[in-house]
Amino acid sequence: MTRFRRTSSSESLTNWKGLLEDQDIYIVQFPYVHVNECRGFSIAEE
Repeated sequence: MTRFRRTSSSESLTNWKGLLEDQDIYIVQFPYVHVNECRGFSIAEE
């Protein structure tokens, strides 16, 4: 298990996203779009 030092929420999110992206799971953020306007996920298989 990987342990991280206590960081800001922004650094924590960056670390979390990095771990997922290492597993080919990608996170996309839309900082100026309200969650009611855009929400979802996608699962693709080769």
